[in-house]
Amino acid sequence: DVALIDVVVPPMILKTDRAHGTITLKDKLIAGTDFRIVVEDERGNEIWDDNLSGISAERRRISFDFPIEEMVEERISALGLDNSVAVNSVPMRMKVRVEPVEGEARSDNNTKSFSFDAITKKNSVLILDGRPRWETRYLRNVFERDERWVVTTVFAGSGSAETDLLRGNDPQSFPSDKQSLFAFDLIVFGELSAGLLSKEELNWINEFATNRGGGILLLDGPRQKFREYAQDEKHPIGQLLPVRWLKEEKA
Repeated sequence: DVALIDVVVPPMILKTDRAHGTITLKDKLIAGTDFRIVVEDERGNEIWDDNLSGISAERRRISFDFPIEEMVEERISALGLDNSVAVNSVPMRMKVRVEPVEGEARSDNNTKSFSFDAITKKNSVLILDGRPRWETRYLRNVFERDERWVVTTVFAGSGSAETDLLRGNDPQSFPSDKQSLFAFDLIVFGELSAGLLSKEELNWINEFATNRGGGILLLDGPRQKFREYAQDEKHPIGQLLPVRWLKEEKA
């Protein structure tokens, strides 16, 4: 008998990448018995296959990978949407199938379904800091090297040409409205002095993390601005801090 036990794939795959994963099966065939394993889409089209030989093993893992960009484009085209509709992801439902072997004890355990989301847009990150610190410059460089990310970096203060945060929709400016801010997937919030962002803009960031469900990385520094935020229980950023400072005891 040969039985499919599990299929592991990343839950999200950029459409320009290749789908990759592992298939776990129980291979209780006589050693040397040839068999074929296939990955097919929901329409029954074969996408990937491999010819294997039995090794009589309780657990056997097989790796697979295949391109998905053409399939994703076909699915988007089939939706018939106009150009004003943005498609951020496409669900991909697939199946692994082992072709029955002559004399096999069971054939009802020869298939296993799996799925993932093909991401059609790049992730976007907004990096904010009061000055171009080593930490935020390092993160900027990391994200810029990854083709899956679009980076907007906004610095102010010493080492920058501006003493304030620029507003606008270019890669060096803070978004001019809440809708533009909510288009990001991740915010890296660095050591920003009071006054660099308005109360309304701070509330946007709070809503981004609490209501919109965006990711936020709070990156404090030697000036300990977050400690100042924490002293005000109603401060929009103070509400997001995962730690609390102990009150200093008087001697």
